[in-house]
Amino acid sequence: MGRKLGRGLDELLEDNDVDLPFLSAYGDAAEEHLEGITPSTGNDDVGELLAAMKRHLAGEIEGLSLSKKKEGVLLEMNNSEVLPLVPSDLQLPGFSKGQLSADRMTASVVINSWGIEVRRLLDRLAEFVLL
Repeated sequence: MGRKLGRGLDELLEDNDVDLPFLSAYGDAAEEHLEGITPSTGNDDVGELLAAMKRHLAGEIEGLSLSKKKEGVLLEMNNSEVLPLVPSDLQLPGFSKGQLSADRMTASVVINSWGIEVRRLLDRLAEFVLL
């Protein structure tokens, strides 16, 4: 006779469920990143991507510019204060050619595909400017 488990998988999952409410501020993860090709290998339509980024920002942000390029949307940020970024923030899936100046007052990155990483970056930059 085989050994019987004292608890089922459902019970174990319930016991180990961790509530992290602060993550909900960024919304759900984009489903297209969960299966299929990796985000860094796929490209969204540049016009649609630019429109989505502008809708997400819901207005202009001082020092932030978005422009349509062949390979994606070029995001450039210039500020008189140090930006709340590190170089790895500009090297996430869906990003390319990320550059942060040595004084961290200017940054640029080409956005190739829409996802949670893009929303987080836009939210962080908008919050920084508005504070």
